[in-house]
Formats: sequence, C-alpha cells, structure tokens
Amino acid sequence: MTVKNPKTKPARRGGFTLVEMLTVIVIIGILAGLITGATIAARKGVLRGIIVADVKQVEMGLQNYKSTVGELPPDFAFCDLPAADPRGPAARARVVRHLRKAFPQMRLAGATDEDRFAAFLTLLSSSVGQPVTAGPAKNQLNPSTALTFWLGGIPDASGKPKGFSTDPSNPFKGGEPRTTPYYDFDLNRMDALQLMQPNVQPRAPYVYFRAIKNNKSGNFEYGDADDNDLFRPFKFELAADNYCVPYLEDAYDPVPTLSVHATTPATVLRVWREPEGYQIIAPGLDGVFSTSTPGAASPPPAPYGAYDFRFSKVGQNFSDGDFDNLTNFAKSDLESEM
Repeated sequence: MTVKNPKTKPARRGGFTLVEMLTVIVIIGILAGLITGATIAARKGVLRGIIVADVKQVEMGLQNYKSTVGELPPDFAFCDLPAADPRGPAARARVVRHLRKAFPQMRLAGATDEDRFAAFLTLLSSSVGQPVTAGPAKNQLNPSTALTFWLGGIPDASGKPKGFSTDPSNPFKGGEPRTTPYYDFDLNRMDALQLMQPNVQPRAPYVYFRAIKNNKSGNFEYGDADDNDLFRPFKFELAADNYCVPYLEDAYDPVPTLSVHATTPATVLRVWREPEGYQIIAPGLDGVFSTSTPGAASPPPAPYGAYDFRFSKVGQNFSDGDFDNLTNFAKSDLESEM
C-alpha cells in the first residue's frame, strides 16, 4: 500500500510587504489631509460665524439708536477734508445737524457749522481729558471710530465706552451718571484709538458707512460730489494699501460709473448695497479690507492708484483682500455671493 505524503502547507507570512506598507501609509496620509483640511475649513467657518453674529449685534445697537434719536448716526466720512473741498464742510455740517437732534439741549458756540464743529471737537476732547490733536478728535473721527463713539459714548478711566453723560447741556462730560450704551463694548477688543474690533485675530476695526442723499441727483449715495459735480465714494484707510470702501451691487451694462477712483458725475446712477441704509464691513480673517491693485485685473490707468468702485456680486475691481470680507448685507463672506 502506497502512503501519500500530506500536502505541505504554505508558511504563514510574518508581516506586510513593502508595497502594502507604502499603500497603507499613502491612505493614512490622504485621510489625515482630508481631516486636517476639513478641520481648518470648519474652524474658519466658526470664526466667520463669530464675526457675522457680532455684526448682527451691532446692527441691533444701531436700530436701537435710530429708534431713540430718530435717525442713524453719521459715519464721519470726509470730516477730515479741508474747507476748500466742499465735501469736508458738508460732512461736518451733517455731524452738527445730527448733534442737534441727538442732544437738543447742548449748545455749540459759533456762527457757522464749521465753527460749531470745531466747538464740538474742543468740548469732546476736553471732556475726555485729551487735546484736540489726539483722542476722539478730528483726525480720529472717521468710519472706523463712528460705531464706538455713537453706540458706546465717552470712555471711562479704563478706556471702556460707558455711555454719554446725562447732563443734557454737555453729554461728553466725564463721571457719573451715564446713559446706557447701545452696544456693550469689550475693553479687551479695543485699542488706544477706541477702535471696535472683532474677537478674532488678526484684528482690524469694523468700518461703518452711512448712505447720504445726493442733493443733485436725489439718490442715496455712499459718497459725495464737489462743486464741479464730480463724485467720489467714502473711504477709510487702515494702513498703507489696506483700505475700506463701500460696495456697489453689480456692474450693469453699461457700467454706471467709472471703475477707477477718478471722480465721476454725481448724476450718474449707482446701485449700492443697502442703498438707503448703512454698510458695516469687517476684513474677514486676513485683516485686510482691500488693496489698490486687484489680483485678477490690470491696475487702473495712470495717474490713478486704486479702484474705489467695487461691485460685490460679481467681484469686479476686487483685490485679493475683498473676497473674504464680512458685512451686514451678506450671509457669509463676499465670495459666497458670487
């Protein structure tokens, strides 16, 4: 009888082959990349949500202010322009007119609105213990400090806005008692210039622009014209080549205004975001509002150095800094609307 040898079983393998190990490593790397990318995107979404929610709270403060005073506060745009530029005196006159409405028992000395605006600066700076050339004075009343001033009032000794004085003849007087601020400002989010900033790094102030009525065209505009009927939009410069301008809605055909910051006729039709209200603009997560040269277009022709007319729904004349800006008129960043 023949005995068959049993089949030899193959030896059990002790580990992975090099190819298998490399495959696993690649898969793990891909998964890690996906998870990391998703985590970063989620974190950015949360930070954007914080700013958007904060802007909504500021809007509530503005609406409460309007309900109390009867109108929205001015934005101080163009208040720094000289008397020779008619947009400067017009801006200062708007502030004086609003002060009469907000504080009817306060008397500002002077025969003209220019005199009364100067008296306002003197009263304001002396009330907070700072000279006219510093603090909440002429060179620091601008669209980046407007929200802090009107919604917060006069700062206390710590620098926190604590409302205006209840003395009807001098609402800028220090000490107590004070009115209740329209927005509860966090001192940790403010700097020496009283700039209101989101609780997100890098920090830059919320900029507030208010639409005004163009006396020549009857339209509401985010800007003003000079005696030659030439229009320029409002503008706030945070730093060299980092500035904020109000946004138009769309670049219709034909384009209703020049794309460069050259002056344009005041009677040209322009369609703005929030056309009869206000714009609040935060610089997204990069700390940059916009720059002079758009990233996807050629720079404007000489001698112009910046695009000041920017159309948010199509991104025309945008720089790289514009796309992630957050506002009161968009649900998320501006890029999400395109």
